[in-house]
Amino acid sequence: MKKILPALILLLAATIVVPDATAQPYSRAYNVRHKQTFYYYPRANVYYDAYTREYIYPRRNGWVRVRVLPRELVVVNSPRFAVYNYGNDVWRYNYQHVRLYRAYAPPPPRVVVYQPAPYCAPGVHVSINARF
Repeated sequence: MKKILPALILLLAATIVVPDATAQPYSRAYNVRHKQTFYYYPRANVYYDAYTREYIYPRRNGWVRVRVLPRELVVVNSPRFAVYNYGNDVWRYNYQHVRLYRAYAPPPPRVVVYQPAPYCAPGVHVSINARF
């Protein structure tokens, strides 16, 4: 009896102290959201996930993850900035990143308007370099 009582108390204490001893496929630490690091290239509007080694860029109606960027997107020798996000949906805050790093993005393309030369009668020459 003297040996059974302490063993029973020890068994009862062990079941009270460890209430999460269930057969769940994951622990509580699995649900903790970790901050992930992405690199943002403002000139190409592209993200790079350093953990999965994938690029994330907009295409048509969504965002695409690829290992190799297409030829029209160039990120070599362009500035990059570390962006932190909880989860893989870093593109949800793209409007903030575009506005924040606007100074490093390329300027909008210049619009060239073609104006035909003024109409001249045949045989009449217009000199652009004429001085008056």
